[in-house]
Amino acid sequence: MRRGAFGFTVRVHRPYHLEKKIQGFTVGGKFWKEVSSVYANVARTMVKLAREAAPEFTGELKRSIRADVDKSGYSSEIAFVAEAPYAAAVEEGSKPHATVSKRVAIWAEAKGYLPWVMYRTIRLLGTRKHPFFYQARDIGADKMLRRLGAVLNGYMRG
Repeated sequence: MRRGAFGFTVRVHRPYHLEKKIQGFTVGGKFWKEVSSVYANVARTMVKLAREAAPEFTGELKRSIRADVDKSGYSSEIAFVAEAPYAAAVEEGSKPHATVSKRVAIWAEAKGYLPWVMYRTIRLLGTRKHPFFYQARDIGADKMLRRLGAVLNGYMRG
């Protein structure tokens, strides 16, 4: 994850003893390919949901949302990030703080506000949160657990 990026990583390790049991169960690599497929589908779903829920002004925040699936060795991982520098402030809101950001001025003028009024409001009240990221993560995690359970059930009944 790039420095300053906002996000999280989900990592699942494939225990060696489970790998041996599954290979002895005549499943082998096919099972792990299906698990990897579930990861890739869930990653795409999470990105789609986060982009739909993210507020849009310039589109930079939506374009910065991505998920990388890494399937190396005995672990699989999904890195789900929003790389816009202000993504965390949008998701979680912010405490009162001083700012003279050009982005705030551009946003305020586009919305019909005077920039100094926005600077003062942020300094006194902070910013409201607009959750988009964790909501997509929770839905994606739920889908991933259900799909992984279905794959495992298919092999156990098999």
